[in-house]
Amino acid sequence: MNKRQKKKHLLKGLSREERYERTHCPVCKGNMGLFDSYFNSYGFCCDTCGYEYYGISRP
Repeated sequence: MNKRQKKKHLLKGLSREERYERTHCPVCKGNMGLFDSYFNSYGFCCDTCGYEYYGISRP
């Protein structure tokens, strides 16, 4: 199964809002890949968005 088929299989049956949440950063609304390891681990596209989401100032 190639990546396109895996993505279609994973997102099948989800509503439009749920698909958007699984493929976009909640802070900057940037489009992320479904198989991006950082996004899947932390839920943000980069550490800057994570700091901004939780209101933490960077050292």
